[in-house]
Amino acid sequence: MTEHRRRPILVVDDRVTNRYVVTRILEEAGYPILEASTGMEALRLARQAPALVVLDVHLPDINDFEVCTRLKADPKTASIPVLHLSASFVSPEAQAHGLNAGADGYLTHPIEPPVLTATVQALLRTREAEQALRAKEAELRAQAAELQAANRELAEQTAQTQALAERLARLQAVTAQLAGALTVEQIAAVVLTQVLPTLGAEGGALYVMHERDTLRLAHHQGYPAAAMPGWDRPLALDERLPVCHSVRTGEPLVLPDLDAWRRTFPEFAELHRQAGYEGAAILPCRSHERVEGAISLSFREACHFGSAEWELAEAVTQQCAQALQRVRLFEAERRVRAEAEAANLAKMQFLTMMSHELRTPLNAIAGYADLLDLGIHGPVSDAQREALLRIKRSQEHLLGLINDVLNFAKLEAGQVQFSESVFAVREVLADALALIEPQRRAKNLALSYELCSPRTRLRADREKVEQVVLNLLTNAVKFTEQGSVTLVCETQGESVLLHVRDTGIGIPAEKRAAIFEPFVQVDHRLTRTAHGTGLGLAISRDLARAMGGELSVESEEGVGSTFTLRLPGAREEGEPPGEVAARVPA
Repeated sequence: MTEHRRRPILVVDDRVTNRYVVTRILEEAGYPILEASTGMEALRLARQAPALVVLDVHLPDINDFEVCTRLKADPKTASIPVLHLSASFVSPEAQAHGLNAGADGYLTHPIEPPVLTATVQALLRTREAEQALRAKEAELRAQAAELQAANRELAEQTAQTQALAERLARLQAVTAQLAGALTVEQIAAVVLTQVLPTLGAEGGALYVMHERDTLRLAHHQGYPAAAMPGWDRPLALDERLPVCHSVRTGEPLVLPDLDAWRRTFPEFAELHRQAGYEGAAILPCRSHERVEGAISLSFREACHFGSAEWELAEAVTQQCAQALQRVRLFEAERRVRAEAEAANLAKMQFLTMMSHELRTPLNAIAGYADLLDLGIHGPVSDAQREALLRIKRSQEHLLGLINDVLNFAKLEAGQVQFSESVFAVREVLADALALIEPQRRAKNLALSYELCSPRTRLRADREKVEQVVLNLLTNAVKFTEQGSVTLVCETQGESVLLHVRDTGIGIPAEKRAAIFEPFVQVDHRLTRTAHGTGLGLAISRDLARAMGGELSVESEEGVGSTFTLRLPGAREEGEPPGEVAARVPA
């Protein structure tokens, strides 16, 4: 049974017989019935929301379709269908009048039961359809309201996303410019041109930490000269100033309006007003636990920082703090570098002077030893000649030490001049082998070598290459008591490799990485037989690297060592690409 079958039909007629007939017809059709004999009673019972009202058009108390008009005018009964009945013939004009009054149907004499039942069913189905339509309409309105709410929420989220994207874009722009700032002045320019507009301020200033816990005004914008009385001096942190208070506490200070100024810093309130500003904010620039400075912001109107503004301000001040820290460290590094360069220059000047002062008497010692050895001052015995030989050896050794120290100092100071040229490797190796021959022969060591082809060339400083090769050969002979020394030249791609191998004492694994450092020697014992400053390998590696090459070592303690000098090869004009030259045994 539908909803309308459960709800009664109100039958209204002042005649009992008419009500009885209509009631019987509808009850037989399965409808519950309410009865009313007057129009006023009908209006009262209609408040119970019957499914339909069957209404006699001629009632003694309310006539001329007024009951229908009142029912349709009342919001509580307006949706109830009204079927007009007339026991006598009614003209079409009168029926139209009744329908215009709001009736949903009209039946006149003679009224047949099937017609009455069918009309009631049709009106009820129509009402059901209308109610379903109203329910669907209400559902659609609810869905439309939900959609509108969702659209509003989406619009708000979109606006928030756009605002966040704008803030991120501004922050990225500020970050990029601060990352490239190398001086406090450049940071101040970014703060005044980017940070102030980003945070909506019209005036502002950047303060940075200065010596002895003081603040220094780096730059300001938007303030007349009268509004900055003496603030360009170093400001002590214990002074009663807004910026000093914020830096001292490490917390932001917001003065949203002039009333806040008068309550907190009354002595500056009028000055702030005369400058044309209302609100202000002081934001300390903190990096880790250190405050690097502060940004002062001034607003024409009262300022109120929300969560979004605080997040942006915090990010900006953090970036500014990092930039200030970077500049501070850079300036400190620059001062240290300048001091180191000055000290290095003084060291170089000292070494140059000492080298000259020491070489002069050493050369004099060698000269007098030669004169004595020649017998200029009388006959020389064998014992005296041996003593003179030891004097000359000691003089030469000491002069070599002085030269090593001076050369290393020049390399460290970048004062060694290189003269690049293209030359045959074979010639340099032959010269170095000739120079090392006396020492090798004195220790009775075997010497083998494989020299490069005459076509193998280097592009480097010939004198420096010979110095490095001679130093490697000298070390090989010095640290080899028995066995052999081998020199091998080979090409590898566009490079020329020179290997110096020995069967000497070798290098412990823990010292291989350190032997190229200055003043490092494998044997530190007082009884060692090989003497030197420990600068030879350090100088040789620096020379190799300065010529675009490298010096490396492979060694096993007690077995021997192999030092490899790699240098860039050179190709003659018109020579096809490939290896510089093939290795050819001598």
